[in-house]
Amino acid sequence: CPTDRRRRRPERSSSSSPLVVPEQPRVLPSSSGSSPSDDAPRTTTPEDNKREALRDVAAARKEREEEAWAAVPAGRRQRRRRRQQPELHTSTAATATRAATTRSSSSSSKGFSPVAAPSSSRPANFSARAVTSRREALERSAWWRTTVLAAIKTATERVTSTLAPRVVCYGLGSVFEDRNARAQLAFALAVRDALFASGESARVEVYDPVVGDEERAFIAREFGCVDAAAADDDLSAKERLRVDRPTLFFLPHCPRVLYARLVDANAAALANVLLVGNSIAAYAARVPDARLDPRLKRVLPYLAEVDLDPGRADPDLERAFNDAALITFRHDAPVKGDAAPEERDPP
Repeated sequence: CPTDRRRRRPERSSSSSPLVVPEQPRVLPSSSGSSPSDDAPRTTTPEDNKREALRDVAAARKEREEEAWAAVPAGRRQRRRRRQQPELHTSTAATATRAATTRSSSSSSKGFSPVAAPSSSRPANFSARAVTSRREALERSAWWRTTVLAAIKTATERVTSTLAPRVVCYGLGSVFEDRNARAQLAFALAVRDALFASGESARVEVYDPVVGDEERAFIAREFGCVDAAAADDDLSAKERLRVDRPTLFFLPHCPRVLYARLVDANAAALANVLLVGNSIAAYAARVPDARLDPRLKRVLPYLAEVDLDPGRADPDLERAFNDAALITFRHDAPVKGDAAPEERDPP
């Protein structure tokens, strides 16, 4: 009836007396922009602020993860995906246990962190030319001639008479699978020949748990490299890193714990360590002080770095050697202190 209609819809009443209408809560306009109150002032509730803050935190976390992933060389990304594959797709606990056992058996006996079991086989069309061509391109580059050679020769001038005739490389990766690994092996070979006369019996020692027996044999046969683990098989990982005379180490994109173990193993004579690897100072600047390994933190005031980053002019060099530096240590570097409990080397 009309009376009921007027009661339900008082705004259409013709009565002259004012009606008191309960104030309705203001609603935020929809994201589509279809609300007629788009021009009205926006009001937010504590719940809205909380949701917005959670979205900001999630977006920042995703951005950090994407930046960290982009900094990982392509070959290492592939190996990381292969390491994750068994856990992602195994359906039984027994299969997962076998996969973990396979991964750890290849490296635990050497004292290094567990990684994927070496399974790479030589591609049918692969030859030593894949590495020698990268070396030729490297030695033609201005970066090699004007930056790398000058820095390494300057650093080794003071120890020329006592420099060990060896270049020790860890974490090169598989030259069968990774272009960056080929460039890094070519770099190690070029450094060896630049520092030592051709008549000297200088050697390149390489070790990476992802490299299988077939690949190690190929590298030894074609380039005269020595398996660093097999050369000192009776030593622990820490003893293998310790040197008693100046020695050049090459650790491209290795885990920071390996850098920490290297300086810890040689803490009594850090001046013997000449290191080509990723910048420790840049790493310390990116990492919160509480998370920085105390073994690296302790030597920060005593290291000197020469920037070897090739920049973006050559994408191949940039992928293989980004963030590279030549790192040396002063003679008055402090002696070894206590290592962080979670980073102690295995006995």
